[in-house]
Amino acid sequence: PASTRPPMPLVFLTLIIDALCRSGSPDTGLAVLLMFFAYLRPGEATRLYESDIFRPAFKGQPFAINLHPSEKGLSSKVNVSDESILLDSKEAPYLGELLESLKQGNREARLFRKDYIIMKKEFETAQ
Repeated sequence: PASTRPPMPLVFLTLIIDALCRSGSPDTGLAVLLMFFAYLRPGEATRLYESDIFRPAFKGQPFAINLHPSEKGLSSKVNVSDESILLDSKEAPYLGELLESLKQGNREARLFRKDYIIMKKEFETAQ
């Protein structure tokens, strides 16, 4: 994907996330971080469930997310289900732990409790 869109410099990403955190929307900042490093569309990030985050099987391995789980009858815009994405960025090795911290013990709950429209408004109004 980096060849299909110019990458945003990491410093700009951190400024955006900082603005979101300072304006009271750290969860939206985390969603932006996830979208950046996992190359997710906003709707893909906001439709993640707690059960879609996987801890590493062994110490030192990355967390993973499962996009469009087939058991929920979901598929991508190109009709693909069960896409596994490793959260293995060297710039954000803590990303999986942060996502894990959002879990509240309900596998069927959305990972991000806000919907896309609310997050979009927070993104647009963050100073």
